[in-house]
Amino acid sequence: MAKKRFSEMFESGQDRQFAGLLSDVLDKIDERFSDLDETTQARFKDAAREIATMRSDLERTQSGYRQRFHELADHYHSGGGYVGPFHNRDAAETFGRFVAAVAQGPAAVKALAEDQQFASINPQSGAEGGFLMPEVMLAGIVDNAERYGVFERNVRVWPVQGESVSRVRRSQGATVYYPDYGGGPTESELKGDRIRTEMPRYSVLAYLDRWMMNNANLAVALGDYVAGELGSALSYATDQNAFVGDASESYARVRGLFNLTSGLKVTADSGDTTFQKIIDESVKYPTKAAGQLPDIADDESCKWYLHREIFWNFLGVRDANDRPIADILTKGEKPQRVLCGYPAEVTQAAPKMADTAVSTAIGVLANIPRAMEMYRNPAGAELRISEHVKFIEGEVAMLLDVPQGIAHLDDNMSVRVVTAAS
Repeated sequence: MAKKRFSEMFESGQDRQFAGLLSDVLDKIDERFSDLDETTQARFKDAAREIATMRSDLERTQSGYRQRFHELADHYHSGGGYVGPFHNRDAAETFGRFVAAVAQGPAAVKALAEDQQFASINPQSGAEGGFLMPEVMLAGIVDNAERYGVFERNVRVWPVQGESVSRVRRSQGATVYYPDYGGGPTESELKGDRIRTEMPRYSVLAYLDRWMMNNANLAVALGDYVAGELGSALSYATDQNAFVGDASESYARVRGLFNLTSGLKVTADSGDTTFQKIIDESVKYPTKAAGQLPDIADDESCKWYLHREIFWNFLGVRDANDRPIADILTKGEKPQRVLCGYPAEVTQAAPKMADTAVSTAIGVLANIPRAMEMYRNPAGAELRISEHVKFIEGEVAMLLDVPQGIAHLDDNMSVRVVTAAS
């Protein structure tokens, strides 16, 4: 496989570096990282660990915006094919023109909406004073959020209307009885309760230079850039809330999988008070977590969720038979991380090595589609633009408000691995 082709399948800089490293060993092995000789494994793990220590927070994602916008503009002006978050180039251009119109004010948005080509645009002002975003345009931002976010691509997202959600969920199923021949079974009592959750508004902030919106020829690049910035920021906030939320206002009142107060968990033995001590114990705690997992949760949707740095540290650990407990499957187009037989999804929202503490979750084995649900009001998404936030810098501030909520279905569909209290 060509190295360039392999690397292009990855979105983030960290993953592209990971792909570059991995492509160097693909010529030697087609299926498993553990089949390489120990010297090659050691060299690869050392290089991979350096990648794991790179900054991966939202600030780094938002930095260098001007350079990325120039790269997009140069790509499209050179005749490059469309590769952005929207379904096609026209959709990206439509969104770019919508962004520019919102910056110019109500008259410009109204004029754009009256154009037959943009009949789907709703010039209506939202509750916060911005303009409601057409669902076709929001789709490009959401597609980008799914690409960069771990939680959203693993959970079921329900489109809803309004500012709250109330729906029935199953709490008790049917029971099997064994009546005599000629007799009838006892009637099962099916029970359910209700999920009730509010739909907070996720507000995403990004900045643009004023000149970016003043050139009609840059509409496609503008649409792609804004969708990319807002989509990646939305995915980061969603991952933060879903994985490490503490139910406070800072996390949209969501309690994340790593901080559950109920449900299943494996607590490390006394003295194993750090992440490194749990990692050093090899298969002991990950296999205990797998053993606690309910049968109904143990399907193709069950995965480990942990920080990439934690995974790379597990990669160097072997069991009593000198077999790695973490591995990389390289068979197929995109490598897959595996920990004790289950796929491992790495997320920058999860605790990293520096976050080690007593009574702290290092990772979660979860069936997210059975454990949680997500709700979004696509018709309530609103775009606001202000020239006053960074007036001196000559930048325009954009705010995307998206009403969405996260609810728990069953806390017993996940198992946390937690350090000891002492």
